[in-house]
Amino acid sequence: MVDQDRIIKINIEEEMKSAYIDYSMSVIVSRALPDVRDGFKPVHRRILFGMNELGNTSDKPYKKSARIVGEVLGKYHPHGDSSVYYAMVRMAQSWSMRYTLVDGQGNFGSMDNDSPAAMRYTEARLSKLAEEMLRDIDKDTVDFQLNFDDTLKEPTVLPTRIPNLLVNGASGIAVGMATNMPPHNMSEVLDASMAYIDARGEITVEELMKYVKAPDFPTGATIYGYAGVKEAFETGRGRIILRGKAEIEQDANHEKIIITEIPYQVIKSDLIKSIADLVNEKRIEGISNVNDESSSRGGMRIVVDVKRDANSNVVLNKLYKLTALQSSFSVNNIALVNGRPRLLNLKDLIQAFVDHRHEVVIRRTKFDLEKAKERAHILEGLLIASDNIDEVIAIIKASKSPNEAIESLMERFSLSDRQARAIVEMRLRQLTGLEQDKLRAEYEEIEKLIAYLTEILENDDLCMKVIKDELQEIKDKYGDERRTDIVYASEELNPEDFYADDEMIITISHMGYIKRTPLSEFRAQGRGEGLRDARRGFRRIHLPRVDARHVALLHRQGPLLLVEGVRDSGRRKERERPRHPELAQYRSRRQGPGFHPRQEADDRHGVHQLPLPVVLHAERCHQKDPARSVLPSAPKRCERYHASRRRRPDPGLHDERQQRSLNCQPQRSCYPLPRKRSPRNGAYRRRCPWHDTRRGWRGRGCRHDLRQRQREGDSPCRFREGIR
Repeated sequence: MVDQDRIIKINIEEEMKSAYIDYSMSVIVSRALPDVRDGFKPVHRRILFGMNELGNTSDKPYKKSARIVGEVLGKYHPHGDSSVYYAMVRMAQSWSMRYTLVDGQGNFGSMDNDSPAAMRYTEARLSKLAEEMLRDIDKDTVDFQLNFDDTLKEPTVLPTRIPNLLVNGASGIAVGMATNMPPHNMSEVLDASMAYIDARGEITVEELMKYVKAPDFPTGATIYGYAGVKEAFETGRGRIILRGKAEIEQDANHEKIIITEIPYQVIKSDLIKSIADLVNEKRIEGISNVNDESSSRGGMRIVVDVKRDANSNVVLNKLYKLTALQSSFSVNNIALVNGRPRLLNLKDLIQAFVDHRHEVVIRRTKFDLEKAKERAHILEGLLIASDNIDEVIAIIKASKSPNEAIESLMERFSLSDRQARAIVEMRLRQLTGLEQDKLRAEYEEIEKLIAYLTEILENDDLCMKVIKDELQEIKDKYGDERRTDIVYASEELNPEDFYADDEMIITISHMGYIKRTPLSEFRAQGRGEGLRDARRGFRRIHLPRVDARHVALLHRQGPLLLVEGVRDSGRRKERERPRHPELAQYRSRRQGPGFHPRQEADDRHGVHQLPLPVVLHAERCHQKDPARSVLPSAPKRCERYHASRRRRPDPGLHDERQQRSLNCQPQRSCYPLPRKRSPRNGAYRRRCPWHDTRRGWRGRGCRHDLRQRQREGDSPCRFREGIR
């Protein structure tokens, strides 16, 4: 029988909400997000503290990684061994950390995402920089808490001397939030911290940015554009564009693209594989081979062989666009401030570090002052004993036990218990004159130290000066130059970057289709007029329609030769009027004032097709000259060429009947018909020279000739309706 009094009724919705919040806060605080003061998650803090407790410092021999992992697991971090080992491995990887905190020996992985060796094979110890983060931890500078089984104590934060969160960055995914902070140059961050101290906190983000230029990634590369960096510094969120460093080398046979640096967190092997896949898919043309020539001595070197007929700059721009050679880093500066997650800008991060150092220095000063006062107190007793050495010796000789001697000395010279014990435990060599002089000199030094420490606690400016001096010391020891370059003014990749700066021939059809062909592909046939022969040898191809702006852009790539449009196989010419004001001068005189409904759709969508046919012998138009027109003026000989090529009379030179007949040209907009053979003699139907319609099967003439048009007036052509 169930005891009704022991059943607790709860609201399942409230219980689930409370349990989920507790779980999420546990993940946020104890696992995923770093502390703003030392920039560490609990696992990294426990690894460094455990190695320090083992005595595994930079001046000692290496220890097996399995020994370190076991120490951390057994005492501080009750989780899987892989979580501890891989966290330690990452702190030893020079391409993952801007300043490594673990000195590793053995296989700790590579930039190709190779796995490190097992923990039983590798060895590690603390780096010198990590020791700076643990210095003074035994002087009550930080709070300690009990470990998971309440048998040991571990620090809640490290008394770091470097702003680790800014210097090495952090990344982590919590419940409902995530952090992704880039690394920075230590010298720049320390300069900004000292500037913050000099300004007493009255400094803006813009002024701090004079010291911290931008993030400094361990793999180098180039920051392309400064807008994302500025936004990240001011708000805590931003998007930084990174480009790998590449150079073009001229070989005896061909050119090579040499990649020496890649963006942060890009896997080198995946980058090479993606380039090879794009070449196989023919999305990038002009690459013959990709080879990885990287080594431990020579550094990174990825060689991309460019074909002889390809342009290296165009290939490099395509690599930037289609591969991870240009990638982005999304900044999200979320860290724990007093146990709560918060979005921080550059000033907030520096302020949190300086405040932490101020607290550490104050607590360290109090600890040192207390120890100094204790030592001074003992020295006072020793000096009293040295001044009355004969009486002290007599009291000690007359006493039956050490405790009786201590009580007698306390009663005779008004000493404390600690002073009396120090006198009783004093060695005989301290009774010499030389040792007595040392005692007096030590006492004077202790008095000066007490005065100095007391002044630090009373004078906040002196305390800040101590902090600044320590930061300058760290900068002198471990500061270095930037690895990541900055390009402040960036431009997006535009279509011009993907075409070589060569002489081209732009061929546009009557339907508005455009073809861009290198001049080298045209061959001289040795008969007739050269331009006409080149056009005959042109390979016909249909490409999407482009507007006038696209043609102008192509024109800026090099000298243009807009050739009379080639009749597209199986298509009819459209009747078009020039819609762009700059193209009005190129309107073909063969086109009448008619209008086609398709142009209405083009007008609605802002598409202005080129009036064709037209021939332009254009010179190069410099794109930086705004005074130049979109397209150059047509020379007179182009008009003469068209006049010689016309097959119809000029509409302005004939009578009204012929004008009406020429105005009725809807067959240009008729849908294309398949080329069929005659069922009788197998001959192809030929075109009517007047109407561009098909002739009869035996060439007896077009049924829609001029007389029939005159009888029908200006009625629409019935070619669409199937009339043969």
